[in-house]
Amino acid sequence: MRTRLTSLARRLVRRLSPSPRPAAPRATAALRTEELEERVALSAVPGAAAPVACHCPFCTGMAAYTFGSTQSVGGAVVPSKWAQPGGLGSAVTITYSFSNLLDGGLGGGLSAATIRAAIQEALGRWASVAPLRFVEVADSGPAPSQNDYSAAGRPMLRFGRIAIDGPYNTLAYTYYPGSTGLAGDLDFDTAERWSVNPSQGIDLLEVATHEIGHALGLGHEPMPSSGGQQAIMNPYYGGHFNGLGTSFLYQDDINGIRALYGSGVGSVTPLAPAAAPTDPAADARVLQSYYQRILGRSGSAAEIQGHLDARAGGASWSDIAQGFVNSVEANGRVVDQYYATYLGRAADAPGRAAWAQALSNGMTREQFAVGLLTSAEFTSRYAAPDAYAWALYNTVLGRQGSAAEVAAAAGALQSGALSRAALADGFVRSSEAYGRAVNASYLQYLNRSVESAARQAWVGALSSGQLRLTDMDMAILASREYVGGND
Repeated sequence: MRTRLTSLARRLVRRLSPSPRPAAPRATAALRTEELEERVALSAVPGAAAPVACHCPFCTGMAAYTFGSTQSVGGAVVPSKWAQPGGLGSAVTITYSFSNLLDGGLGGGLSAATIRAAIQEALGRWASVAPLRFVEVADSGPAPSQNDYSAAGRPMLRFGRIAIDGPYNTLAYTYYPGSTGLAGDLDFDTAERWSVNPSQGIDLLEVATHEIGHALGLGHEPMPSSGGQQAIMNPYYGGHFNGLGTSFLYQDDINGIRALYGSGVGSVTPLAPAAAPTDPAADARVLQSYYQRILGRSGSAAEIQGHLDARAGGASWSDIAQGFVNSVEANGRVVDQYYATYLGRAADAPGRAAWAQALSNGMTREQFAVGLLTSAEFTSRYAAPDAYAWALYNTVLGRQGSAAEVAAAAGALQSGALSRAALADGFVRSSEAYGRAVNASYLQYLNRSVESAARQAWVGALSSGQLRLTDMDMAILASREYVGGND
């Protein structure tokens, strides 16, 4: 079956919209006023000290909506949000993953399937009123903590669990959008009795809806008793929903998210898990397909058995696919392909070994491509600016550039507006180049063309830097479509 594949501060800066914590929780879960918390993750852009009130057309004549955090851009104070190059109303691709939220350690005993359903509904609630395209990807990054980490190649939103302060106090916290690894992380308190029925515990669906609002850039709306509007983004838990399928947003929530991203309708694309193995023989067939498609050879009996032992020990298909894709052997084949494409020859043994090791150590395929395109061998072959531009269109995009396109690129080189490295980097990171890579991976691993919507989602995630090409390959190889078609 086809699936839609589309996977810092260390300090608490401050708590927004603080309100007195009740002396003790009420007996009825639906009436509890446990505190919901948000955190400001420092961005590379200097942040403002205080939230800013929105006075956009959506909020004119209404209570001012408080954004979560702010940035200084060109001297103007603007709310923090995920990048939206096309402006308000244009589609925004936001990748998400589950770090340790599904590992069984969340209080209340909810199944992984129920937790997933709650998170997906919460994401869908925001996507129903704004042009937000949420795409699940395989998780990568450290376990939840307050320690910062690099955002490179990480999902934008990561759902996890962590011990916060015991039951009946802070339920969860979230870091606002930004350029660091912690930005967008949402962590739920392990000590709470989580449920999807507010009469039986803390409603995960409601808290997730609230926390996702923070992860998108919204702050707390003051309680109505303090002069604010009724909102899911109020700072206290209210037990508004009655189970899965009953979530909603108040008008104030809708005004706020549209003030950040504009009006529109988005989507939620889960990463379908691979089918559970039926027997070791079926697993062996999938593993042999990995050897043939990724490494170009058959796996030995000992190699296959080693992976079967790993599967028996709990290794997922994502774990195994990652090992194959990031191996030096697999990257040696990538080196061969890139040398043939860009230099028109086979790689020499020392160069092949060095590049393959660098790729396995974390160099991206884009960096490798730029290295070849700016090598003395390539640049001497296409010394003139127009020849170099012509070569980039042919090798990177696989087509002839029009006279106007070549002239524009050559002109940028001649004027000094762009160096050869900058021009080459722009080509290899272009939407057109990424589209070709998505097409190639689908053909290589799934033997079919990619759907338009899936292609657009992958290109968006790759272009924004939230996913690497290797992440896409690993997700495809661990998908139900791939595993089910090769077992």
